[in-house]
Amino acid sequence: MKAEIYVSKFISNNPIDEQKIFSGLRVGVTKNGTINVHFQTRDKYVLVQDDGVQFSNDERALCFSLSPYLYDDNDNPLEEVNYEAYLDHPDYYRVNFELLVDSRWYTMVVTPLKHEYFVSFVLDDEVMNYDCLEAA
Repeated sequence: MKAEIYVSKFISNNPIDEQKIFSGLRVGVTKNGTINVHFQTRDKYVLVQDDGVQFSNDERALCFSLSPYLYDDNDNPLEEVNYEAYLDHPDYYRVNFELLVDSRWYTMVVTPLKHEYFVSFVLDDEVMNYDCLEAA
C-alpha cells in the first residue's frame, strides 16, 4: 500500500505562507501497515488534532490538522478559555491535511519532538488486539 498526503485547507489571520509554518512533509508505510507522517514546524510545539475520516465516492481520507498554541494574558490556553478569541487572534492559523488510505480503520498517535512531529496511523487490529491479553 502506498499512502498519499496533501494539504486540503490552509487558513491564517496574517499573511504567512504555509511553508513558513511547516516543512519537510513526508509519508510512508511500514511492513505491518502503520502509516507514518513526518514534518518539521516553525513553532516549537503545535496542536495536532485528529479530525476524523472523510469519505468520497472512490476515496477515504484520514484527516488531521495543526494549529498554534496561543495563550491569554494569564498564560491560560486561549483555545480553552475563549475559543472565539483564539480563532480571531492575529497569530492563529490552521493547516488541514488529508491522508488518502485504503478501507481499513486506523488509530492516530502523535509523537511531538521540538520543531518535529511524527503522526502515526496504526491499524485498529494492532491497537485493539485481544489475542495478546491475559487475565489479571
